[in-house]
Amino acid sequence: MATVTPLEPHWLVATSSPLATVSEPLLDPVPFYRPDIDRVLCWRDARYSRHDWQLPRYADVHPDVDARVRVFAAALLSGKALPGFGVLAPMLVSQPGTAARPELAGLPRVGELLAALKARGVDSVAALAAVWATDGGYLRPQLGAWVQKPAQRILDGLWQQLQREARAVVAQRRAGGVVGVGGGGVGGKEGGGGGRQKQHKRRKVEGR
Repeated sequence: MATVTPLEPHWLVATSSPLATVSEPLLDPVPFYRPDIDRVLCWRDARYSRHDWQLPRYADVHPDVDARVRVFAAALLSGKALPGFGVLAPMLVSQPGTAARPELAGLPRVGELLAALKARGVDSVAALAAVWATDGGYLRPQLGAWVQKPAQRILDGLWQQLQREARAVVAQRRAGGVVGVGGGGVGGKEGGGGGRQKQHKRRKVEGR
């Protein structure tokens, strides 16, 4: 009789087993930004072994820089990345989610923001804080293009606060020892669509 060993399904992906097959990043559920780990994630499906066992859907760091930049731009505009920016959410000229839609990248305010983020490799608060440490005016014109004219002074008043907030977020994550993200996916809460995934459900896998 074959032995039976309980395994966490995502371990099979995390170990990069040649028997594990993972999908390309899914478009539905959509990619999302998770503030607690400061990463843009995507959902993937996974299957295992020649029996093609379906594993639970899991979240992993999005491999595409353009997608990460788009999702982070939307998170920044909505206040999800830096809550201080959320004050301006009702004063934006367009919905934050506009920045995450590839087909709208041709709009000047969308394209210019995405280009500025990608040029400096900014797809997280940590990366943004690093750039602000040497260039405090970075993103001011691009974010200003999203804010209605009467609210420009509010943005000016918030600017230093946003930079302090970014530094505080980075310091808090370092002090708290927040768990990073590896190739085996991310446990815990999800950020967008698709329902709560049962990442910790145990399955029995046949031993050989």
